[in-house]
Amino acid sequence: MIYTTVEWLALLIAVLSLVKIATLMIKPKIWINFSAKLWKKPKVTGIVALILSVAVLYFLLQEMTIVQIFATALFFKLLLIAGSASYAKDLLSIKKKNIKKIIKESRFFILIFLLLIIWVLWEIFKY
Repeated sequence: MIYTTVEWLALLIAVLSLVKIATLMIKPKIWINFSAKLWKKPKVTGIVALILSVAVLYFLLQEMTIVQIFATALFFKLLLIAGSASYAKDLLSIKKKNIKKIIKESRFFILIFLLLIIWVLWEIFKY
């Protein structure tokens, strides 16, 4: 069977997610150590993630529209909210203390989201 690029991407995230869940269930400290190494150089991690996100977006757009991608993003955002709701107090505390810094340091990504939002709105309302 020949898989599409999007199917390979879905397989990749499924396998990585299974590895993460298994690791967290069996030896959570291994995952914490891995995360610490991953975030040791946050700028490098961010740049690599941004480059990978552009590549994934390119491949997704070969089979989906930007509107479908955004709808899928809503699904995962809601799952993330549901999963982190029990940590709301801690997350809000961090956000309240650092909101100005977060906004200032996120300007580039806010711009990216605004451009994507404009693209989605254009696609929805262009007819």
